[in-house]
Amino acid sequence: MLLARPLSALCAVFASLVVVGCSESTSRAPGGDTESGGDTEPSPSGSDEVAGETLDHGGPLSAPFTCPVDAIQHEPRPAAIVLEQLRVAAGLDVLEERAVVEATDAAAGPELKPERAGAPCTTASDRPACEEAFAQLSSGGEVLRPPFDESDFMWKFTRKQTVRGYFLAYTKGDEVGAIASPSQLRALFPSVDTPATALVYANAAGYRVECQQLSGWIREETDGWVLLASRGHEERCSRTDVVLWLRRDGTFEERDTLENQNDPCT
Repeated sequence: MLLARPLSALCAVFASLVVVGCSESTSRAPGGDTESGGDTEPSPSGSDEVAGETLDHGGPLSAPFTCPVDAIQHEPRPAAIVLEQLRVAAGLDVLEERAVVEATDAAAGPELKPERAGAPCTTASDRPACEEAFAQLSSGGEVLRPPFDESDFMWKFTRKQTVRGYFLAYTKGDEVGAIASPSQLRALFPSVDTPATALVYANAAGYRVECQQLSGWIREETDGWVLLASRGHEERCSRTDVVLWLRRDGTFEERDTLENQNDPCT
């Protein structure tokens, strides 16, 4: 839902003529409260202020880890620390985030360097065969998450390649696999029970988690997680900020939104 913009300026003009109707309303996503009243001060523990508007996240947030701040420099999400936490939780030898790119020129530049945690095939019975299979692993063009950052979009101009998105690749013993869909993600991580799994589930739903926020970006609740996130990055230079409610089964809803927010771009 959109937060209603303040009507205080309009009310001031018609104050002597209009008695009823000069109140501000704020609508919420299903399951939230609807409140009305005048301009309010944002709560330090419950909202973020952006260009005079507030994003209500309903309480204090924490930052169990942080992600890259510079959205122009290519630093794939999730960050290496997230991949490491996921790798350990699933008992994997390696977990790697790979880009799916389409060359727009025969002389296209090198592929994007993947982000990796761990080492491939360390527990495989036939390590050379495992390593070869991992090196050749493809998602068949499928992606787990879309591109989020300006660097992804600029790759088309600097390297003549279009970044379609990213998928995860892993090895576990002799098993070599790709995670390029929500169902494959659920097979490996059936429950959203850590900040790292919450982040990757939100990514798979098309949301960039704003985990660069040092003041906090996530809160655990009984039935799931509240995250500061954003969507709409395909428009470039702007985004929609959201308070995302992510249940432990991976389903989600938006509790609050702010549209047309600035996103770093070149």
